[in-house]
Amino acid sequence: NDLFVLSLAYSILGIWRKEGIYLLIIAPVMICFAYHILQKSYIKKVFIVYLVVFGIVYIPQCFSPRSFLSESSHTYNEWFVNMCREGLDKSKYPVQMKMIDKYMSLAAVDYINEQLGDENYEDEYIAWRPGYVGIRDGATLAEYNDYEKAVRYLVIHEPCVFLKTRIGLWKYTAGSLNTSSVLNLYESLTSSLNIPLIVMLVVTIMSIIKQKWLTFFMAGFSIAHCMVTLLFSPAAYFKYYYHMYLLGWLFLIVIVIGINSRIESLLHIPNKLRE
Repeated sequence: NDLFVLSLAYSILGIWRKEGIYLLIIAPVMICFAYHILQKSYIKKVFIVYLVVFGIVYIPQCFSPRSFLSESSHTYNEWFVNMCREGLDKSKYPVQMKMIDKYMSLAAVDYINEQLGDENYEDEYIAWRPGYVGIRDGATLAEYNDYEKAVRYLVIHEPCVFLKTRIGLWKYTAGSLNTSSVLNLYESLTSSLNIPLIVMLVVTIMSIIKQKWLTFFMAGFSIAHCMVTLLFSPAAYFKYYYHMYLLGWLFLIVIVIGINSRIESLLHIPNKLRE
């Protein structure tokens, strides 16, 4: 019963949002870890049950009507707009540009990049912001499907440009240090995503070295979730990474307390020796 309930819960989470797809592999591993399942026959059972439940939950998605306003369309729009700004050579892909222009105006893409620049990372403005909308009136579902295929083709064949968009999106979301005043510096430090990310990376590495597997799963999976989210994210929303932000600062506080305790114990050594 527990296996079925957990498989159902993880399956729903896995398809609820695109970044949850990693649960397809990670969820049965976590189930085995939580219940200390070590025998191959039981591990095999967990994977089979979970994959069957996941398949049953996912099948209705294959028959659901698709829309230009679906979540996946937001991602493709964000990918393409920012790839164009990060140096995509559109002249190298005339076939794909023709397919894209039937759904998304290339002129509108160039215009929004000229006018807004990095602000395009903030949201998927080309789909809804007045004066910048690039989706053509009367575009058909077939043209949208061709648009998706063309954007995916560009991502696969221009990985460096695509990587630049992910780095740019992270920089925009994570924020930068503001040293104009002490208050601004404090606010930028406490709201930065880079500090908790660095802490989580250090905790993940140290947990592997010290074989602290529970800590590894907490920190490592949080980072993995953030990276998958960053890959598919349509906008620079802080909330997407809030769990990592909280965990990062929590681990940092624990580390500082631990360091402080060690310093205090060292300072008391001379007194003990005198006694």
